[in-house]
Amino acid sequence: MMVVHGLEQSQYILHLHGQQQTISTLVASVGVYVEAPGTRRAQGVDVLDLRVEKDFDLEKYGIFGVYVDAFDVMGFNRVFITQDVGRTCSPTAEGTNEPAKFTAGGTYKQITGVEGTRLFKFSLRYSF
Repeated sequence: MMVVHGLEQSQYILHLHGQQQTISTLVASVGVYVEAPGTRRAQGVDVLDLRVEKDFDLEKYGIFGVYVDAFDVMGFNRVFITQDVGRTCSPTAEGTNEPAKFTAGGTYKQITGVEGTRLFKFSLRYSF
């Protein structure tokens, strides 16, 4: 997209709603929800990356380009935490929407990773 004075601007936008997470268990080899579907959701994702660029025509000497990139402008970040409840799960009552009671495993809520870095990049390019 042309902005002004020959500057080009482009962007990448991503929005993802948090994925549904539901606790279930096996009863006599049949999967059974311990909680109502949709009780828990993962974190949503909003990412915006921008680029502004300008090319200068040096006629018989080639083209000189200047580029500025900004990644993760909105500052999205996420911490990955083990959500596998493990051990035992049981509903509070039949047909209830209340969260299940559970005895957590040893790795439940353990941090396994972190992502999200705001990054700015300045580039020069000479083409002939």
